[in-house]
Amino acid sequence: MFDWYIDWSKRKKREAVIEVVTNVVKIRSDTVKANLNSAIELKVGLARTKTKLLQEVFSGSFRGQAGKAAGEEVATQSSKLALIELEKIE
Repeated sequence: MFDWYIDWSKRKKREAVIEVVTNVVKIRSDTVKANLNSAIELKVGLARTKTKLLQEVFSGSFRGQAGKAAGEEVATQSSKLALIELEKIE
């Protein structure tokens, strides 16, 4: 399993592969970060729309237990939205 550590040529090949992968990751990190941030923004936009629709549908429509359940659902969606916004990479 660790023959690459003992065999010098395999060890050098492994170090070369690690170096190449590291360089590729460094080059692509800005692109990956931008794509991740745009995906998070899209997710936040969808969550905002869903939360707004829930608030519009449930506001004043129900009383008692149904109103309480609706309020809890809106609160849950709002807290998920806040957590998603915190995921954005600076």
